[in-house]
Amino acid sequence: MQDFSPHDDAPIHPHTRPPHPDIMAETAAFLDRFIRLAAVPLSLFFGLTTLTISTCLLLNGMGLTHLDLGPHWHDFQSFWSAGIAATHGNGGKLYDFVWHSAHIKQVIGVDGQEFGWHYPPQFLLLLAPLALLPLPLAFLLWCFVPLVLFARLAYRLIPDWRAPVIAIGSPIFFANAGYAQNGVLSTVVIGFALLPFIDNKSPSALNTSLLAFKPHLGLVFPVAFASGGLWSTFWLAAFWLIVQISLTALVFGPHIWIDFLGSLAQTKLIVMNEIGAGEHHYASVYGSVRLLNGPASLAYLLQGLVAGLSLYGVWVVWRGGTSRNLKAALLVAAIPLTAPYLMHYDMIMAVLACLLLIRQVDIDRWPQHDRFILAGLWLGSVLNHGLQKDYAIPAALICNLLVYYLAFSMTRRERNRISHSAISTPE
Repeated sequence: MQDFSPHDDAPIHPHTRPPHPDIMAETAAFLDRFIRLAAVPLSLFFGLTTLTISTCLLLNGMGLTHLDLGPHWHDFQSFWSAGIAATHGNGGKLYDFVWHSAHIKQVIGVDGQEFGWHYPPQFLLLLAPLALLPLPLAFLLWCFVPLVLFARLAYRLIPDWRAPVIAIGSPIFFANAGYAQNGVLSTVVIGFALLPFIDNKSPSALNTSLLAFKPHLGLVFPVAFASGGLWSTFWLAAFWLIVQISLTALVFGPHIWIDFLGSLAQTKLIVMNEIGAGEHHYASVYGSVRLLNGPASLAYLLQGLVAGLSLYGVWVVWRGGTSRNLKAALLVAAIPLTAPYLMHYDMIMAVLACLLLIRQVDIDRWPQHDRFILAGLWLGSVLNHGLQKDYAIPAALICNLLVYYLAFSMTRRERNRISHSAISTPE
């Protein structure tokens, strides 16, 4: 049969125009290639920057440099002084704002800041041993050990050398390094609590109970365990929590719990009603409403609504046959939406949620728009604080909602795929 198809060397008909290039598609393809090429180099740069920030704070505190980095040792002042107070039998006095601030200045010196102490007493079980070490060594361990543990966790989830590099290289780590805070520590506790569950075992009840040092982050766990029928883990975690409370009372005296419970009303007033740290530091629904000058009553209402919807999503997913990676990812993504008191440095758990999603589905198989969302979250996380402080844009909450969206949408796609497979399979 004669071939009537045009050949490459055939002249173009004068009325025929070559197709216009799809600018959007070409731009998207270029961004995809750029993200793949730039991910590791940028991660190395940001990761080294995080380490540099902590190192400079260490050298500044030792008096070896005089950089303008804010107070020496930063928020570690509060942790260090709390550990010393606990070892000297003054743990209960930490809940007296005036006493704690005076004690910080006594321990740190003229550079000491004023801090309120709102953590439950079991946190002192970690801080008291640190206070027995020289201050520079304690600060070094505080800053770098959680980073090493997080890198180890990232590699366990995705056994590729790029996983810990890109995870630690996330710019959100700047906030934790700059304030010497405990966001990495709490995320590591969450990750290692879920790691056995991901490996087809029960979640770690002990690690789950350790999250009680920041109890507002643990609301999702009992909901998930009850929904998934993990009652042995549920009650074992409660047992370990009782052990912690008993050990704390034995080591520091039972009065410390009386002092802690007596301080809760003042904590609510300072942390929630008065927003003592400043609305721009908050990453929660409650903090975002207050950032936009909304009243506390509306903030509590919307916080409760979003928390309820998030917990309902966790309840439904943990009851079904969804893969364990996605169950864990949705749980982690729901934590920031259920906690009314959430700071920028706590948003590191979003990195953990994304690692779990990538463990489930390789990033190359994600829908392109989801890949762009993830890249935007990764690169833009460092801007959250500035956007909230300078422009009153609730950027941190937007990021938390997008992470939950990624986890929920991937979960929904898997559930739809399972449903379609069940329908199409003949009996």
